[in-house]
Amino acid sequence: MDEIVKTHLANNVEVAEVKSQLDENAKRLLANKQVLAWIMKYTVAEFRDYELEEIEDCIEGEPEIGTHNVYPGKGEAIIGMNTESKIPNEGEATFDIRFYAITKGKQRVKLILNIEAQKKYHVGYPIILRGLFYCSRMISEQKDTEFRNDHYEDLKKVYSIWIYMDAPDYASHTISAYTIHHENLYGEYEEKERYDLMSVIAVRLAVDKEKEGGNQLHGMLETLFSKKMSVQEKEEKLERDFGMRMTEKVKEGAGSMCNYSDWVEERAIERGMAKGMAQGMAQGMAQGMAQGEKNLLISQVKKKLDKNMTVVEIADALEQNVEDINNIIEELKKSW
Repeated sequence: MDEIVKTHLANNVEVAEVKSQLDENAKRLLANKQVLAWIMKYTVAEFRDYELEEIEDCIEGEPEIGTHNVYPGKGEAIIGMNTESKIPNEGEATFDIRFYAITKGKQRVKLILNIEAQKKYHVGYPIILRGLFYCSRMISEQKDTEFRNDHYEDLKKVYSIWIYMDAPDYASHTISAYTIHHENLYGEYEEKERYDLMSVIAVRLAVDKEKEGGNQLHGMLETLFSKKMSVQEKEEKLERDFGMRMTEKVKEGAGSMCNYSDWVEERAIERGMAKGMAQGMAQGMAQGMAQGEKNLLISQVKKKLDKNMTVVEIADALEQNVEDINNIIEELKKSW
């Protein structure tokens, strides 16, 4: 029996490793210049009239993942992706993807962009507010990097673009922009100065849901992140319907989503068979998976508490509801 039934610890470690790999692959897919160009064309006003290949050329440098930390006011260049923005005594806020692009033409405009892959739609607080916080951070970090002294006219516009992987039916297949705009409260005045320096964009997908509608961006991203389509089906659809070049990086990233789906199915069958021998297949499979996920979450919460992170910061990091994190902390207190 011991050879058949894996311990919860072994399963948890395996689940955590595969989920981590999945998150990294998702970020690498989104960081591909072809994918970034699609996102920018449908969400960034400055690139709306550009051809996709033109947008690729406007992305500065090769996006980096997990290699560059940006500290406000330290005078470092703003480059790289998946960077951490930190202030002493403040919890870490991690950007999934961060890069910059420059428009073409006589009046070239430099933009700083952040892309976030959001798995859960309801997390206990409005995600848009988190996006505004990210924009504010990218604005404030430009001091002594993009402008010096009082030259605020050199501030660069920032975008924080959130890709909701599993939006509910009432919200899916929509794209919303949250921007700064001018409004006359009394009298008539035409504002000529540049003030629209931040935008939060929400792209809400319906991945692997049988729902019609959406635009080309929805269709491309839903194909890219589908866990039901085979690798060959993805490649053919992305190339045929969206004109994407099937480079090795794109193929590898798209395939990883299919591999994850296969892995989940195989492990579910494996755990179900093992538990079935011990206490009945259906009951054992459900209880074992639920308990394993709960134990993993409790362990993650405890580690972050040890780092003196607040409840809100823990909920952000683990993408859980604040209420659920509070319940876990109460359970942990009983054992202290």
